[in-house]
Amino acid sequence: MMGHVVIVGIGNMGSAIAERLLSRGHRVTVYNRTRDTCLPLEAKGARIADDLSNALTDSQVVISVLYD
Repeated sequence: MMGHVVIVGIGNMGSAIAERLLSRGHRVTVYNRTRDTCLPLEAKGARIADDLSNALTDSQVVISVLYD
């Protein structure tokens, strides 16, 4: 298994990064203020974190893609 990557901010760019990492075999956890935004990625194998501190647990890499 590849590394565990957390992506915070699931907009256009965060989603694209998550999809690419999932397709390459990485374990991906996603977090967004609006949980429903993460659902398409969950269907592709990502884990959705319920809160930010939970998202960061056991991560090797954190990618933050936030607008503001």
